[in-house]
Formats: sequence, C-alpha cells, structure tokens
Amino acid sequence: MFIASKELKKMYSTQGSFYNLQIGRKEIKCRRYLDIFQKGLVIKNLLPEAFFVMMNPGNSRPILKKKDKQEEEIEKYNINDPNILKMIKKTSICSAAPDTTQYQVMRLMKIYDWRYVRILNLSDLRNTKSNEFIKEYKNLNNTFHSIFLGEREGGTNGTLYKYRTKTCNCRLGC
Repeated sequence: MFIASKELKKMYSTQGSFYNLQIGRKEIKCRRYLDIFQKGLVIKNLLPEAFFVMMNPGNSRPILKKKDKQEEEIEKYNINDPNILKMIKKTSICSAAPDTTQYQVMRLMKIYDWRYVRILNLSDLRNTKSNEFIKEYKNLNNTFHSIFLGEREGGTNGTLYKYRTKTCNCRLGC
C-alpha cells in the first residue's frame, strides 16, 4: 500500500541537527542526524525503535524559523577549532524538510508500527551527488564528521553501540 508524501507529512515530524563547517572562505553544509517520529510524540527521553545508516544526508534541509524578524541561523564551526567535536555534539535541533528517501523510511515506519527512528549517515556532509561527496570527504582529510570516529553515533562509544539491540538498517542509496 503506497502512502503519498502529503499523507505522511500529516503522520510524522522530522527534525535534525544541522551545522555548517567553515574551511577558509568555503562553507560546507552538514547534518549530524535526523529523527523521524509520530506527530505529537515527545522524543526527548525516548530511544529510537530503529536506526537507518545511509551514505550521506541527502536533500533534507533545515526549516528555519524567524525570531525577532530575523531568520534563525545554522551554527557554524571552524574546521581548525580543537573543540569542534564537542561543539558539533551540542548543535541545536530544528525542524527539517524530508526528502524522498526519508518518505520511504516513513512508509517503513507505518508498516512496522515504529513511532520513532533515527537516521545516521557515514558522514555529515550534505552533498547529494555521490562523486562530489566522495571527493569532498577525501579532501577534508579529517574524520570528525564520520560515524566511524569512536566518539560519534556509530563508533564504539556512540549511540549504535549503546543500543545494539535495536533494529539497524544500512543503506547506501535508494
């Protein structure tokens, strides 16, 4: 049974931890993770019922609100800051516009009756073109944006390790 994205938007909310990396004059858009959950569900102290690990954050983007007549800004971090990993972990969460792949995840949530899932990516770099993503990943020559870093969600000290009894679905594209 196919569920249109218009209907899925009525059932589920999305929010993510978005930030930008400053590398000299260049700014790279990133997302640490994305949560998808049933509308009205308070997820603050809940564990996701499933995790999805994908290559990159895709086309999802933050939905920025206006505060005092100014648009909310995404936090920016300098790649050379020695505290960058700590700062990234404290990045605020905002509503997110889902992409096609995330609508597919919502359809799975409906089938499996999951109320809350988290999407992690091999890297935080928000680049939808695989070839460009790989080049950008290699050019950074730094791993703080990767889940393979032990301190991150996917590493041995991170979320996936702590909750290894949860469902984990790994995908490298849809």
